[in-house]
Amino acid sequence: MDFNFGNSRERVVQQVLMFNRTVPAAPAQAIPVSEDIDQHKLVTSFVVNNYSNAPGSVFLGVSSSMHSSIEIVPGAAPQFTVFQEGRQFYELQILIAKIASQTAQDLIKIPVLTWDLTTWYLESSTPEPIPVTIVAFPLPYL
Repeated sequence: MDFNFGNSRERVVQQVLMFNRTVPAAPAQAIPVSEDIDQHKLVTSFVVNNYSNAPGSVFLGVSSSMHSSIEIVPGAAPQFTVFQEGRQFYELQILIAKIASQTAQDLIKIPVLTWDLTTWYLESSTPEPIPVTIVAFPLPYL
């Protein structure tokens, strides 16, 4: 049933980028979460899945030195999400300007916040490599 009463917006399927990484055994250097999923891929949320049978925790941090990090214990798959609450206000400004027959020249341009997975790093807590799965969800359009 269409609850939009004939004014239905186009439906777009959410894309998914899913891949496996092997986090090298400690004390190896931390590796990037991805080597090619940067800000241009428009990823707004991602998951790091550390399997329940993993030999130990993986650490997620924003620098390869891992001075501060988030521990992901075996069996956990935390999701990291960017919140985009302000985008709708920007889109409404354009609509109101068009309705009022005004040019849209002085609008407040709200940026799209994305994750750059080339600048996030994973490190193992054990002397064994740890396989993980990364799932990234890019914006389907701007």
